[in-house]
Amino acid sequence: MAIAFTDQARVATPGDIGQAIRFFGANCGPISLAAVLGVRVFETMKFFPEFEVKGYVNSRGMLSALRKIGAEFEKTERVPIDAGLALIQLEGSWSGSPWRSLKYTHWIGIRSGLAFDINYMEWMDIVDWGSQFGKDVTE
Repeated sequence: MAIAFTDQARVATPGDIGQAIRFFGANCGPISLAAVLGVRVFETMKFFPEFEVKGYVNSRGMLSALRKIGAEFEKTERVPIDAGLALIQLEGSWSGSPWRSLKYTHWIGIRSGLAFDINYMEWMDIVDWGSQFGKDVTE
């Protein structure tokens, strides 16, 4: 699933990632959202009220946060997108089980041919990101 934004915010790496991880246990969902919006992670956490209990953001939670923020977006299966968020679903022996599959999802931010991934803590060319991510998840 991808969420395409209709506005064009600046590409920025949130400066409070380490603090947000320590304070909230923030992970790929809230951090990717902060990166694509060009804001601090602390600013996005209030839009994920269930995060403290669940510790993750599924597609429903992300869509709810975007509505609360007032972001203009469309949910799409079309890729690539110019700006927005992508929820990556990894496949393996857990595939086919919705509850088990949730553990193997990952949010990334996308802007102008760049991808932001918490695992690399920076924006990178989306093709380079795909190559690196592919290597990392198969090792």
